[in-house]
Amino acid sequence: MKAILLRKHFFCIKIRKAALVAFILAAFAFAPHITYAQTGKALNFDGVDDYVDLPFIVQSSYTKEAWINITTVDGLYHNILSGSQTAFYVLNGQLTAGHNPTYTNVQDPIPLTPGTWYHVAVTYDDATNIISLYKNGVMVASGTAPAYSETEGFIGAIYLGTVSDYFAGDIDEVRFWSVAHTAGQVAQDANCALVGNEPNLIAYYNLDQGTAGGSNSGVIAAIDLSPNSYSGALFNFALTGATSNWIAPGTTLSGPCAPLPIELSYFAVEKSGNKVNLVWKTASEHNNAGFDIERSASGNTGWQKVGSLTGAGNSSKEITYTYNDLAPIRGNNFYRLKQTDLDGAIKYSYVRSLKFDGDLKPMVIYPTVASNKITISLSDDALLNTHIFIIDNQGRSVRKEILTQFKQDVDINSLQKGVYFIKAENGQVQKFIKQ
Repeated sequence: MKAILLRKHFFCIKIRKAALVAFILAAFAFAPHITYAQTGKALNFDGVDDYVDLPFIVQSSYTKEAWINITTVDGLYHNILSGSQTAFYVLNGQLTAGHNPTYTNVQDPIPLTPGTWYHVAVTYDDATNIISLYKNGVMVASGTAPAYSETEGFIGAIYLGTVSDYFAGDIDEVRFWSVAHTAGQVAQDANCALVGNEPNLIAYYNLDQGTAGGSNSGVIAAIDLSPNSYSGALFNFALTGATSNWIAPGTTLSGPCAPLPIELSYFAVEKSGNKVNLVWKTASEHNNAGFDIERSASGNTGWQKVGSLTGAGNSSKEITYTYNDLAPIRGNNFYRLKQTDLDGAIKYSYVRSLKFDGDLKPMVIYPTVASNKITISLSDDALLNTHIFIIDNQGRSVRKEILTQFKQDVDINSLQKGVYFIKAENGQVQKFIKQ
């Protein structure tokens, strides 16, 4: 008989879930202190009815991540970190995630191998509805998922009228975040331990409680190491032996993750006529060399640099940055910030987007009166890797350049003063004056 059988009697008399979880965690909090001879490194789930009930729910954007080691590949739904409206699970060995009603918006085509530890993560950006799936720090699938309104939160199960579809295997290093992490952030944090006070962290369970494989009838909570203290209640675990219990070894991580190079407190994009204004704020900066502003038509691939700004280096006060994209593309415009440390390390922000439906110039030149250089901004990727010609007021071609970037500077120092024209291969012509 399992050690947590008492909790099933509570269900029979229909005590509200919130009150029950509070009761269990309170009992754990006031239980006598236990000295563990060996610290468990992970939590094993039997795939039958084991799960951890969490006292919070995800809302809007999120990142869910964990280390998992599955027991078997079968046709059952083995939930990792799910609720009632959002699901992150394994089906036929394939890592899968999505929202109600299908719950299958993204899926890894390559099955997991039983007996192997994997870092897995799913991110969702509420502003763009983009959901992305990661395995061992690499994106394996991306798509869109509908907006949701979550009501539950579990490790190892889902709620579809009843708690069901249990995980079979080991789970370690569970983390919930209130933002959609970038691919760079997922890769950076996959193999290192958290401190617990990282920005945007909702909850952090390293699942290192209990005596590995021992008798753990009193260790009935997954401790949250974040300041939120969202410790979760264990349900139906045997808490003795090699399964359905605290076990070792778990996954092996390096030391604490490096300090975030910047703490991004705000990032927004908005239309202003035929241009896009980008504004972002940093609450702090650590060895920040600067930002590249990148744009994509899909939000997943085809990212191109459209501008750059120098960072503050080190700062503990709020700093506001602004940039104008003078040549957005027709249709969807997705923007992200590529932040570079002074040592060359790179991180990416979350993504923001907007859409242009009207006519846009495929090429914009500024300033139109200049002495040293002019800048060419493209809104049509068909102009990439094509030539522009600088023509003087006598109609003679005096310079030829190839356009390799969406925003490109052209040195005009060697030109004589006067009126010039830029002609693109698509026939577009624009005038500027060399002072």
